[in-house]
This record gives sequence, structure tokens and C-alpha cells, in this order.
Amino acid sequence: MVDPEQELAEMDWFARDAKAKFEKYILPHREFIDSYLEIGVAAGHSMMWVCDNLAPTNAIGVDDYGGRITGSRRRTYEKYHEVAKRNLEGYVCDLKVMTSKAFLGSTRDTFDLIYADGTHSGYGAMMDWVMSYEQLTNVRNSKRTMVLDSKERKVGGILVIDDLHRSMNRGKVEVSIAYNLFVLLMEGRMREIFRDGRQAGLIRID
Repeated sequence: MVDPEQELAEMDWFARDAKAKFEKYILPHREFIDSYLEIGVAAGHSMMWVCDNLAPTNAIGVDDYGGRITGSRRRTYEKYHEVAKRNLEGYVCDLKVMTSKAFLGSTRDTFDLIYADGTHSGYGAMMDWVMSYEQLTNVRNSKRTMVLDSKERKVGGILVIDDLHRSMNRGKVEVSIAYNLFVLLMEGRMREIFRDGRQAGLIRID
């Protein structure tokens, strides 16, 4: 019989898809990534990869693990939390059990890289992205440069967005719709540096 907790520990969604995008698009920026925030930690595999490969001195993971959910589904979230704590034991990171809204609304930290992999509703995702933008390293406090529009220019922190294919309502790919609106709203503030399958990355330019 399969152990449910062992099954959760092996359910590495990050390795199935997002890991390849991090290796291709984020790893080249590792020398500029000293602070990291992850929204939606689940079993902790993406946090482990970031700590192993990017080695930020400040790494924070935020997940409410079901929050107000009750009943049988509650136990599933609790198991994810238990597995995450075991997976992240020994890593230099801080796992906070709270909502992204509560954390982003109260933290004074800024981050060179934020990975938003939380809610699958368009509204909730958009809220995470807008609030995350405020906590990204801005251009003034950054030492990073990139070639944009054929010019070398100073840039700030990176926001990686996941689950562009996901939908809370059948027939509506809410996260993709929200993302397209977000890119339009953030013109002049952020620039898309990649969009590849289920993931996309934007960098702060103001």
C-alpha cells in the first residue's frame, strides 16, 4: 500500500515543468539574486531547488496550507505542510504559514526574485502580482543591468508567474487572462523577459 505522505513527498510538480524554465531563464541571473520569496510552497521542492542553485541569503516561503478549508481536504493540506517542513529541514529558509496577502501587506523586505505559484483564480493571482511588484528590488537599489531595446539599462527584481493554464471556472483560463491584463497595466514598470508554456517572467524596470 502506498504511504500517502511518501506519495506527497515524491509529487514534485516543480521538476515536471517549472524547473526547466528556472534553469533556462533564472539561473543566469543567480549572481544578482540574494533575496527570494516564494508564494505557494506546497511540498517545498521549488524552494529546495532555489536554495541549492541560487543560494539566496534571505529565502522566505509563504503558504497558508488550506487556510479556512475544513473537512477531508484539510488533512491533505496539513500533509503537504508536514512534508514541506521535512523537505526544508536543514535549508536556510523561513517557511511562514499565512496568506500571501497578509505577508505582502506587512513585510518590509524586498526581494530580487519572487515566484508566484499560489492561487489559481484570476483575481487572487492578480492581487499576488500587484502586491509582489511593490516588494521587488527597484532599479535604484539594484546593481543588475540587462540589454533591453538594444540598450544596456539598469533593472530590478524578477517576478516569475506560474499556472498560466489554470482556471477556477470551467471554460475560463482565468490566470492567463489576468496575466495579459497585468502586462498591459505594468507597461513602463515591468518588462516581460520570457513566456514559455505555463510560466512567465517579468523584470522591474522602474
